[in-house]
Amino acid sequence: MKIRFHLLLLFLPLFMESLPLAVRAQSAGDGMHVDRDANGTLKNAMYFKNGEPLYYWIQKKKTTRFDGDWPIEKTLAYLNTELEVSLDISIESSLCLERIGDYFLETHKDFKTTEKFYLATTHMLEKLGNVPRSGYMYFFLGSLYQNWNNPHDAEIWYRKSVEVYKDLPASQAGSYALILKAILTSYLQAEKIAEAVYYIEKYLELGILDSNNPDERMGLLAYLGDGYWDTGRKQEALDVYMESLPLIKAKLGNTNKEYQEIVFTLANRLYKDDFKDEAIPLFLSIFETESIQVNDIAVLDIYGNLLEYFLEKLDFRMLAYVADKMVPFISKYKEIDKEFYAGQLECFSNLYQYDGKYDLAEKYLLECIQLKKELYSETDARVGLSLIDLGMIYMQMYNPVQARDLAEQGMNILKMTGNIPESAMRDYMVIQGTSQIYHQKYKEAESTYKQILQKAPRGGIAELDYATTLGTLATIYWYLKEYSPSASTYLEAIDIFEKSGLTQWRELANIMGNLSMVYSKTCDFNEALKWNTSAIAKYQELESELHPDFLAQKINRSMYLEGNGSIAESVSEAIESNEAVVSMVDQNLLYWSENEMEAYINVHINRFFDYLNSNYLRNSHSNPELAGKTYNNQLFLKGLLLNSTRKFQHAVSGANDTILSALTEQQRNIRAELEKLYTQPADQRKAEPEKLELEFSGLQKQIKQRISLLAKEGSLNSNLMMNEEIPFTRVRDALAHDQAAIEFLSFKYIDKCIETDSVYYCALILRKEFLWPEMIFLTTGNKLEELLKNHPDEIYNLENSSLYDEIWKPLEKHLEGIETVFYSPSGLLNRISFSAIPNHKRQVLSQQYKLTNLASTRNLLTGNVSIQGNSGTIYGGIDYNADTITLNKLARSYSIEKQDAVLKNEVKRNLRGTAWDYLPGTKSEAREISRIMSDENMLLNTLIDQEATEESLKVMNGNSSSVIHIASHGFSFPAADQRNEQKNFLAGQSNQAYTNTENPLMRSGLLFAGANNTWAKGESTAGAEDGILTAYEMANLDLSGTSLMVLSACETGLGDIKGSEGVFGLQRSMFMAGVSSTIVSLWEVPDFETMELMTLFYENLMKVKNPETAFQQAQQEMRNRYVNQPSLWAGFVFIR
Repeated sequence: MKIRFHLLLLFLPLFMESLPLAVRAQSAGDGMHVDRDANGTLKNAMYFKNGEPLYYWIQKKKTTRFDGDWPIEKTLAYLNTELEVSLDISIESSLCLERIGDYFLETHKDFKTTEKFYLATTHMLEKLGNVPRSGYMYFFLGSLYQNWNNPHDAEIWYRKSVEVYKDLPASQAGSYALILKAILTSYLQAEKIAEAVYYIEKYLELGILDSNNPDERMGLLAYLGDGYWDTGRKQEALDVYMESLPLIKAKLGNTNKEYQEIVFTLANRLYKDDFKDEAIPLFLSIFETESIQVNDIAVLDIYGNLLEYFLEKLDFRMLAYVADKMVPFISKYKEIDKEFYAGQLECFSNLYQYDGKYDLAEKYLLECIQLKKELYSETDARVGLSLIDLGMIYMQMYNPVQARDLAEQGMNILKMTGNIPESAMRDYMVIQGTSQIYHQKYKEAESTYKQILQKAPRGGIAELDYATTLGTLATIYWYLKEYSPSASTYLEAIDIFEKSGLTQWRELANIMGNLSMVYSKTCDFNEALKWNTSAIAKYQELESELHPDFLAQKINRSMYLEGNGSIAESVSEAIESNEAVVSMVDQNLLYWSENEMEAYINVHINRFFDYLNSNYLRNSHSNPELAGKTYNNQLFLKGLLLNSTRKFQHAVSGANDTILSALTEQQRNIRAELEKLYTQPADQRKAEPEKLELEFSGLQKQIKQRISLLAKEGSLNSNLMMNEEIPFTRVRDALAHDQAAIEFLSFKYIDKCIETDSVYYCALILRKEFLWPEMIFLTTGNKLEELLKNHPDEIYNLENSSLYDEIWKPLEKHLEGIETVFYSPSGLLNRISFSAIPNHKRQVLSQQYKLTNLASTRNLLTGNVSIQGNSGTIYGGIDYNADTITLNKLARSYSIEKQDAVLKNEVKRNLRGTAWDYLPGTKSEAREISRIMSDENMLLNTLIDQEATEESLKVMNGNSSSVIHIASHGFSFPAADQRNEQKNFLAGQSNQAYTNTENPLMRSGLLFAGANNTWAKGESTAGAEDGILTAYEMANLDLSGTSLMVLSACETGLGDIKGSEGVFGLQRSMFMAGVSSTIVSLWEVPDFETMELMTLFYENLMKVKNPETAFQQAQQEMRNRYVNQPSLWAGFVFIR
């Protein structure tokens, strides 16, 4: 289709020089009759004989036997003789002859006769030397020949006409334009675009605008472009088209259907004629409009062309952009053509995966897999292939367990079909090899990747996979500390990329960056910086500045600069990278599941901050603002996932959305099933928790995506989801002049670019008058571990100042005049009772300072904790051997039928452990606390003996008491590789479903009525809870109505320590459940002395109303009673 066809109705009216009508018989006398206008200008002329115009006699006598090429004198002699008239060589006679030609053309369509008279007129005018009139007749001759289908002669006369008019004086330029316009119009009317080109060019050169037709230039440019294109002048055509489009857009608007069709037609023509670079912006311009008006076929054509183009260019950023634009359009095919829709989902997934947007890649592939299962079957080969593809995505998302599981599922399906494509086998092996790397089985991984290379195809685009696989093998050598083969293998991979022309891939940038790290290991910082610079430039070229690998290289650059002695530049790079890392984490929190974020933080973010902390520590004395950066980082990182999860929980609860409600209900069901599975020994589980965890994570991401969508639409406050970045200055402003805040931090020390095995412990001290915090090195993890191996009575003995020397003495000079210290521990410091640390004066720190333990010093901004409400639930004297009949009866009173069905199923356990003994002191403790609180008119529910059931706590979900006090047994088992001999013995004697699980929240818990039925006897009561409340279960409750939760039990403050997230155990689970503050224990606490402490605490609480102050007073009194036995009073800590 020609571009001009779209413009025909917009184009100028066809030029028509109005021809005078043939002159009719007149009553006047014979001879030459003329017409003149008011100015005397000759307009018409005709010779009359016997009252009839001359053409009457010519027709009657057939006086046309002359040749148009005769000289004018000969022609006149012939006519005068035959007609008996007296025509002469004059302007009047020329006009008369012209009108005779007009008559034969108009009346008889007699082209031959018209030609003769037109030629005769022309010769007469030439004889007279009347150039303008001659040019005029040249035009009419051209028009005559064109209509007579004689293009050759037409063009000769048209050209002669133009040559005449272009040389006329400026005063007659309008005539020249008129002639050009007339010629080009006649050609256009005849659809002879190529012939019109010359005249359009000449006309446009004049720059004359037709005031009656403002769109004239727009139309002519379009015709000219077509003319150029049809005659092979394609670059000129392109230039003209590009000039015309803005004019058309201004006329119609970019959302006009006709305009978009013009753009599409032009872009399609350019794309098919190998002007792809010029066509693509036009295709994109349609995609970028607010409303696409071209039909669906055109949209799919555009989509296909864009995919083809950007794949050829290996521009995956733009491919992802195209996918973004096409998602809404493709969604309409979900019901129309499911197979097509599934294919597009797979395409979207691939595009987003190439661009590093793994969350979107996962989303669309999950939907694709589900649709394929519906279209075909769950064991169809197409499903198997997609499962392996999904495994590849999870590998990129640092989830090797799920990746390997999916790869196995996919491969099993393909094995059943008997057809395993080579590409699927390679991907499967890549997942296996990457999993081996993840689990540090480097020799196995080396063997796997060598096999992959042996089977890998070569040539063309296959070189990409081959080079990338070589890069992974080089990384394995690096991990094996075989730096020479690592470097040579990386260089080989880079050479393949460059020789193949595959330089637009992020994998090339990754390999360059990894090579720089290998050189850094040998302290060759010049080579390291060289390849690091190349890697960063490549990332920037690919516009991948937000990818974690790019940020890794930016941080590495800081390392290399420091290693090279360029300290100032190193610090500057570190600060810039710091801000980018925080921004990236914030962004990923909005879309990734908690498990994925945890893995991502462990693999990437912790290393980033390990180096930043190391750099800042080395340079904070000369650059004190770095201590401020470090403090800000701690405020951002501590409890990051915990805070993010709680924010999303609040967002869900605040949204009135049916889709969110359905998703959260699915989550609850899966969580309930997981709770059941995790309490079973592994060999008795009928389902795999890993698969349910995968499903749970998927729902978590769907919920986040839904919340983000609602926020984008404005129906939900987006601030509910964002992690607030609090600067240290706000904490400083919250301090009084006699107060200090201390953020402790622990990190793996990186000595310039050498990653050491040392874990450094530092403190960041902040006072009201400090411009910047003070950053102080304290000790190492190894020293702390040695100190903490001892019994509490030895660690906190008044004669033993070892702990003080390591973690507090370096701070003393900065704490002069300070009375209150707010501190937030990190790492192993979470296991230390700071109030009991003895100094050189045989005093403990709580005698020098009022110490307040905070999960993060940002909690200072929330003010002091007070008890909100006047309700309390007190547990104690629990009967761990309660019989099943009683437990069933009690369960019914708590509407157990309303609980999730999966929790009611009977669980048979063969592995048994030791029984939990009755704690008589806890009964006295519960009754005494109840008496104290009742005296203050608190509304209490005291549950002792068999009534202290797990159901009674779970039923508070969403409606919890202001104070919950649980006096019972607690347990906290370290991971298997972290246990000492005592813990190994206890774990071996206990229920292994709780001791050997990888989930730390399942290795911590509290015991309720009937717990021994499950723990020691391997039985549980059908229709009732098992009496073992794990931290996992508590984390899934809503206890947001609780201001204070006291766990008066052993080791309730312990758990796995996970970087900046702190302790994973009961302590974390309470905060996840929404509790404001808690009292927990750091070691095994004695029954009687614990009862004493708790009684003192509640007596004080009822007086001062501040739980923190009440606890400090109670501990002080207990210290006075047991001054030489800190294990009896210092084991509990108050945390908010």
